[in-house]
Parts: sequence; C-alpha cells; structure tokens
Amino acid sequence: HAAVQPRITAGPNQLHIHTPAPRDTKRLITIRNAGKTPVHVLDVQTSDPGLLTSVDSPEGEDGRTIQVWVTVPKDMVLRPEGESVTLITDDVDFPKFTTKILPYPTARSAAATRPARPGNAAPGGGTP
Repeated sequence: HAAVQPRITAGPNQLHIHTPAPRDTKRLITIRNAGKTPVHVLDVQTSDPGLLTSVDSPEGEDGRTIQVWVTVPKDMVLRPEGESVTLITDDVDFPKFTTKILPYPTARSAAATRPARPGNAAPGGGTP
C-alpha cells in the first residue's frame, strides 16, 4: 500500500553558508501544510541574536506554505558547530522544527587556525 505523506513538512534540515561573506546571505526555510487546519509560526528562535529572520505567508493567513527567511549578516562568522533556527508553531503534532546553519568547510579547518580552548578538546585529546 501507498506511503502516507506527512500532514506537515518543513525543510531543509541544514543550510550551509560561506562566512564571512562579501554581502548578507539570505536562505529560505519552508513549512508546507497538506492538512485542513491552518498552521502558524508563533515564534522564531535563533542560537545567535545576529541571525535575522522574517516570516512570510505568501498565500495569506490560511495558506498552505509558510516561508521563513534567514539572513546571515556579511560580517558574521558561524561557529564551527554551526547555529540553529527553531520555528515554534501552533500545531499540536508539529510544535517545532529546527534547521542547523552550518559554515561551509574551508581549506583550513578551524582546529588548525585556532588554539584549542579548555573544554573544547576532542575526545582522545590528541590531534590526528
């Protein structure tokens, strides 16, 4: 028998961004609602206050698509482990969705360019 499509989907789970960049970088997170009950984004929480977000319902209040724009300012440098954007909704079955904002890997790894800080050592303690 056919697979049942989820009523609400959101994505992507991860966004990769070059930072710092010559200009602000905008990316889109989309919630799609295949159900009959409208879903609304009540809040957007970020792990870093430097990340800017805006919510847009291009089809109106009862639309089936909600777009959340994430803007990474041009001078912002993402932590190697990334940042996160969490969407809080009014849906009982889909109360929140988190997207990880990750830096693109660079030729020089963060570990090679920054001294290790106490508490941030890799398991095993040595370097590869």
